[in-house]
Amino acid sequence: MIDATAAPSPAIARFGTEEPVVPPRILKAGVLEARLEAGNLRYIMIGGVEAIRGVAFLARDRNWGTYNARIEDLAVDERADGFTVSYRATVGDSAQSLSYTARIEGRADGSLTFTAEGAPDTDFVTNRTGFVVLHPLDGVIDHPVRIEHTDGSIEESRFPVEVNPACPFENIRAMTHEILPGVSLTCRMEGDAYEMEDHRNWLDASFKTYIRPLAKPWPYTMGEGEAFKQSVTITLEGEVPAATGGTGGPVTVTLGAATGTEVPRFGLAVPAAWTTAALERADLVAAAKPSFLVCHFDPRAGHDRSTIAEYAALGDAVGAPLVLEAVVLRHAEDGLTELGAGGLTLVVPRLDAAPGTAMRLRIAAHDVILSREAPVGLSALNILPGTIQDIRSGDGPGALVSLDTAAGRVLARITRRSAQVMGLEPGQVCHAVVKSVAVAPDDVGGGPGMSGLRGPGST
Repeated sequence: MIDATAAPSPAIARFGTEEPVVPPRILKAGVLEARLEAGNLRYIMIGGVEAIRGVAFLARDRNWGTYNARIEDLAVDERADGFTVSYRATVGDSAQSLSYTARIEGRADGSLTFTAEGAPDTDFVTNRTGFVVLHPLDGVIDHPVRIEHTDGSIEESRFPVEVNPACPFENIRAMTHEILPGVSLTCRMEGDAYEMEDHRNWLDASFKTYIRPLAKPWPYTMGEGEAFKQSVTITLEGEVPAATGGTGGPVTVTLGAATGTEVPRFGLAVPAAWTTAALERADLVAAAKPSFLVCHFDPRAGHDRSTIAEYAALGDAVGAPLVLEAVVLRHAEDGLTELGAGGLTLVVPRLDAAPGTAMRLRIAAHDVILSREAPVGLSALNILPGTIQDIRSGDGPGALVSLDTAAGRVLARITRRSAQVMGLEPGQVCHAVVKSVAVAPDDVGGGPGMSGLRGPGST
């Protein structure tokens, strides 16, 4: 048993793991500099300025654990005009494995290509296998970005200022933003659709772009011998000035006064099998000060009133509200699937998931209609009663209404005029109306530990 009161070892304190940490290798070519760590790249600098926090090819298991790659035949060639890194790698465990070859090409003009191709040695069950790109926050937050989507369309937007609880950008093929005055960087990602999450939700100082949208079902199986190829390419436009970043010398860190900024809301997932143990140490759970607890309730697994009672007791002991997952209840003959969440039934187009599967449902805010009274005689099958928590007005005519329901938080995008005519105010009871056909198959994903509803402009 681990003694939680014991002082951490130097390795844990410095690196968070007892596993040996191999010192990184610094790669340089012209205006380009990057760290090679465990076969991946970190701190990609252009002209001395951090442009990309990291590019990594990672494989996650069905529980979101990250496999450590076993690297062989590592070769590094550094030249005045560029550098090349190549190796073979295997990831997996005693039950499954996947092998791939990787190649990194860095050039003096600042361009870079990272390619990985291979195939599973066995059927490979994974929640995500592929490239992850991290953008830093400094010089990125609230800055313009041009998104090229997988369908070829272009979106002009900005990186989020406030922590975004959902995906700021989806179906990404390439992203372009300015890293220095007059210098733009384009990061092109191939192999599948990519989407971005605001990594500040997990207290990481970056925006994380990863392959395969979470709206698709997971875990999924990569078939034995099924070949894949993915790549990340970085190119620059504009003239890079002389290095303006740090010199590699001593760094001084000074702590200032409290800013008064509040920590974003975060929750903790509590599987039903863990509620008794969590109640026994509710003081530790409460010490984390979660804004909510995500609870899994499935009658098919034997969950009953006592399960709800334990969750309620835990919520009272911790002082946090409860959020229930949506669980597949049944598949109807008319091509619809019924989901259960917090005693509510949600009807969506048929899902490729067995009854009892915990699901994460995303509903676009513009697909939600609000009603002050319980509506009757509508064709829409999903009526979710709840309480208005917040109403935010944007720069245009729209307003975003946040509604807490038994199934989770739902967002509705309506006009400010509608909000005024309806007399909407925080604390009022209201009903969210959602057509079943408004939920596309790509808007539903499965897996444990996920809240039932989520999203900006989405649940």
